[in-house]
Amino acid sequence: MSAKSDLCETCEIMKINIQYTMQYEKKLELTNNYLAYLNHAQEERDYYNVNIVKATEDAEMPDDRKQEKE
Repeated sequence: MSAKSDLCETCEIMKINIQYTMQYEKKLELTNNYLAYLNHAQEERDYYNVNIVKATEDAEMPDDRKQEKE
């Protein structure tokens, strides 16, 4: 993995496998697996970011409003 890459090691390995696979069916399978992995990673990032926003909002909320929210 290059120092400037924002891809994880799994993504890098999957990309290399796709690049060097010669069989069309295998390349298609690897590409589909890679896209599924990227979609899952995006869902995880979205979940993480939503929870960061919620935690930030909760931290900024006065104590009496926190009790109302529960």
